[in-house]
This record gives sequence, C-alpha cells and structure tokens, in this order.
Amino acid sequence: MPCHRSIMSEEKQGRPFFVIALAVGMLGILSLLPWGKLTDGFFKDFNLLEDVMPSRPDKNRIGNELVDPDLESALSEMSQTVSDDMAGASDSVADAAGGMDVAVESPVSEGAVIIEDYTSARRGLSRFAQALDAGNSIVRVALVGDSYIEGDVLCQNLREGLQAVYGGRGVGFMALHSDIPGFRQSVIQSDKGWKLHDLRKDKGHLGCWLAGVYATGETGAKASFKGVSRFDHASSWNRGTLLYVAADDGVVTLDAGTGPIEYRVTRSDSVQAIVVEGEMKQLKIENRSVNGFDALGLWLDGGSGVSVDCMSLRGNSGAALRRLDAGLVGQMRRWIDYDLIIVEYGLNAVSSQQSDYSAYGKLMEQVIGGIMALYPGADILVMGIGDRGQKQGSEVHSLPTVDNMVATQREMARRLGVLFWDTRMAMGGADAVVDWRKRGLVNADYIHLNHKGGAELAGYLVDAIVKAAPLGSRHD
Repeated sequence: MPCHRSIMSEEKQGRPFFVIALAVGMLGILSLLPWGKLTDGFFKDFNLLEDVMPSRPDKNRIGNELVDPDLESALSEMSQTVSDDMAGASDSVADAAGGMDVAVESPVSEGAVIIEDYTSARRGLSRFAQALDAGNSIVRVALVGDSYIEGDVLCQNLREGLQAVYGGRGVGFMALHSDIPGFRQSVIQSDKGWKLHDLRKDKGHLGCWLAGVYATGETGAKASFKGVSRFDHASSWNRGTLLYVAADDGVVTLDAGTGPIEYRVTRSDSVQAIVVEGEMKQLKIENRSVNGFDALGLWLDGGSGVSVDCMSLRGNSGAALRRLDAGLVGQMRRWIDYDLIIVEYGLNAVSSQQSDYSAYGKLMEQVIGGIMALYPGADILVMGIGDRGQKQGSEVHSLPTVDNMVATQREMARRLGVLFWDTRMAMGGADAVVDWRKRGLVNADYIHLNHKGGAELAGYLVDAIVKAAPLGSRHD
C-alpha cells in the first residue's frame, strides 16, 4: 500500500508540469503561425511568448509592424525624384497654401476640433453644400480608407448623422462579396459564387477606381442585401444601381421583394448599369447566364439627400490608388459621381522606427492629386490618422511618431489646397487611445476602432462637416 500511494503521488505531481509544458508548446505554435498571411491581414501576427522567444524576421515589417508592400514599391519608384522635390518644400509651403498662415494646433470651435480649410479661396465644403442646396439629386460622399473603417465602422454612424441632418436613405456602395459579412451592422449581406478582386493584387483595370475592388460572378452567382432597423434610414431605400462589365451576352435578375425581374445584358468592354427604382427593403442579384460578369458594385440609395459610401481596403496605405484609371472612372461617373471625398489613410505607413514621412507625403500628394483630377466636382477632405498606442515597458502610450505623420498629412493637405481634419486631436490628442481603450472604444491592438468607438468619432466628424457646410440645406 505505501508503494501504491507513492506511485499515485508521483503521477499527480507530474501532471501539472505536463499541462504547463503542453500549454507553452501550444502558445509557441500559435505565435509561429503567419496569421497575417493566412487571413490576408484580418488577424495580425503576434508573439505570445515575446519575452522569451524573439519574433521571426520579416522583410515586410519595420520592427514588429507590418508594412504595406505596395507602399514600399511606390516609394522605390519615386525615390529618384523625392529628394529633389523636397529640397525646396519648406520654402514653397506658404505658396502652395495660397499664402495662408501655418496652423500650429488644430482649430477648435465650441470645444470641438473643426475642419481646417487650405483651399485657395477658403471655399470649405462649398461644392458639397451647393449640391445639397440644389436638392434635385443624390449628394454622394465617399469615405476611402483602410482597415480603420472596415466593416462600415465609423462610416455607418457618419452616414446616419449626415442623413439625419440633410436627408437620405440606404447604405450606398456595396461590393458583391464580403469575407466578413456578419461584421458589418448596417446591412445584412450574403453571397455565393462571387470572387472579389482588388487593384493591389489584380493586374486588370477594373479595380482601378476609388473603392479599388470588383467582383466576378460566373453563371449561378447570387448576392442578397437586406436593410436593418439598427440605424436610422438603413431599413429601406428606393434606388438600386448595379454597375458592371460583361464579357458575353446573357441574363441577370434583380429581385426587390416582388419576384425576380430579368435584365438582358449585352457584351461590352464599357461600364453598363442596371437601375431599379421603387420602395424596397431588400435586393437580390443573380447571374443567370452571363459568362464573364464583373460587378463593380451595387449602390443602395434614396432618391435624394445624402448617400455615404464606405470603401475600405485592409492593409492599404493609399499608395495603390496611384493607379486609378481615368477611362474607367469617367465611365462610372455617368451614374455614380461624388460631391465630397474623405480620404483616410496613414496607419499602414506609420512606424515606431520612422519619424520622417516626407516621402509618403509626396506620394500621397500624387494620389490625392489624381483623385482631384478625376473627380473635379468633389470637395476633398483628408483625415489625419487616429491615435495609435504602443507598449512601453509595462504601460501603453501613444506611438511617438504619430505626431510626425499627422504633421505630414496636414502639410500635404496645405500643399494640395484641400481640407484637413485632425482625427487624433478630435479623439483627445496624446494618449487619447489609452483613454479610449479604457472606455471600450478601441480594440486591444490600441489602433482600430470598434463599433462603439466609431460611433463616437463619427459624431465629432458629423459636427465638423455641418459647421463647414453652412450653405447646405437642413432636413426637417
């Protein structure tokens, strides 16, 4: 019996060590997996044992931070000209800004950060306001950005707020496929048989417009969109616009709730449209017989008021938009044009180990300058990056180089003569992300907004836009 008790005692003592060893092994395996590559950047690489096991080197990283490969390529292409261009940059800033004074801090009105106007005539959001005053068509807003706005975060509340002030219905632009349809709260989306392409990976020209995506659906591909009551003005709409390019003749059906209606599609290399009008709470699309059907997108709108499009590409620094196709954009503008384009980029270009973003600023000047040329009727608003946290010892504080990126983006806006809004200052400035995390407004990465945080930030942006568009009609 004593011998038996001794054996049992040794087994019990050894079991905890086995469990601990197994747990450590599993953590090590999880840390070694290339999560960013496996999930196309939806989950970032992480190292749960970073204090005892160093991270593997990665040519696409600066320190532990992922770098947009497209940005590296773009900067390499322009490396021969940046130095010469930047040599006289400090002397030409005032000229590029129309002789305006250089703002040291973000302007504040009634305790809120307002939009900085660097347009030559200080016209602010005059084009947006004039479109609102005309009142005879949809006033379109595009929010173009990266994973900071993915899943309609921020944009869904910006849309709701602007539609409350200026009128409008629907959720605007929708791609025909989503990898994470359940993440978006502003619409119920499902699809089968569609493949999404984006301009960073696809060498064709169909992704070379603002959203940077298109979807290919062979015969039998289906997509469904249904309104929700969670947000005001998102439960129904009365216009659906499908833009597409067809490689062959065939039939596509659209069903707005009363049964599928057939639309004859003819082969063409040019952008075509199917427009469905009438009260609807859902819209279903099916490719019945077109061999080679490329859908640029579907727009779900009201007949008037404001429509706000969320156009996000995860991991995009903005550099990819240097390849916008003038012919494609010109064809699309026959049906879908913009009165205000909000540009949100930079988080995929900022790094703890880099403080000089002048080259990135020059690159984005080219990108935004291209947008301005292709959408001449739109006001352009540059959003500075939001606050971003970094672990420093046992605490988290703002990434020190965020200030440098914001300064670069402000100067870029000044040189281009467009509008600028200091997102980080609207959040509260230095270490704002720490407070936002405590209040449950950003994710555990201390970078990305969650839906609650997006709603708060959108409220600040709505107020700033309304203040900057005093000529705009108000919706009762």
